[in-house]
Amino acid sequence: MPADPLATLAAAFDPGPALFALMAAAFAAGLIRGFSGFGTAMAFMPVASAATNPVFALIAMQIMDTAPSVPLVIRHWRDSAPREILPLMAAASLTVPLGVWILKTADPITVRWMVAGLILLLVAAIASGGRYTRKPGLPVTVAAGTMSGVFGGLAALSGPPVILFWLSGQSDAKRVRANMMVYLSLLTAVSITSLAVAGLFTLKAVLWGIAVMPVYVIGILAGGKLFPLASELTFRRMALGFITCAVLISLPLFDAVLR
Repeated sequence: MPADPLATLAAAFDPGPALFALMAAAFAAGLIRGFSGFGTAMAFMPVASAATNPVFALIAMQIMDTAPSVPLVIRHWRDSAPREILPLMAAASLTVPLGVWILKTADPITVRWMVAGLILLLVAAIASGGRYTRKPGLPVTVAAGTMSGVFGGLAALSGPPVILFWLSGQSDAKRVRANMMVYLSLLTAVSITSLAVAGLFTLKAVLWGIAVMPVYVIGILAGGKLFPLASELTFRRMALGFITCAVLISLPLFDAVLR
């Protein structure tokens, strides 16, 4: 007799304490994404990786982010700069598979330390306040896109290199936020394709991604309400502060608390 599909899904879903950690991380990630245009992986991945493992967390995050990305692209396309986005997208799309390969072959704890260290370094670089005084050339643009693709495949960290790229330039907060909303949403499709080709999808990770999606959407909506209230300086400080806190509390040292 064929297995009951509902029973199969229920068995695969297997909710546990870790799911609540993912829900909390999803809300925080949505709040930061809605406010700043970036930060989903920065807020979600460290906590979710500690509660499960890096591959599981990455799949759940990509599923969680897929459906909400569609209206974000539609809403923010008008305020974005496609000529700035497309060269980055081209470079990143070519290097996402390399990041996925590293994820598939590397030790999970090592990946987590790499992710945390990378985020903290990039936060420090952005917080230092250095900015381009002229338009960056093609080599800098390609380098940022290449790093974005590798980090995206490795840990869904497509954002940090291009965040640094745009925040270091002369664009205002509204343009940076719109660019990030569109860029990260479009790159989600590339990342999901690469992960599927690598055979990393599991039913449980997909189901958990769907389960935390509503909480993520609520966070995005709440963050979007906060953005108009913030100045340029507040925008940068709050985004970087949220991200730093998420990384520090979810280092492998604290696994006993999160699992």
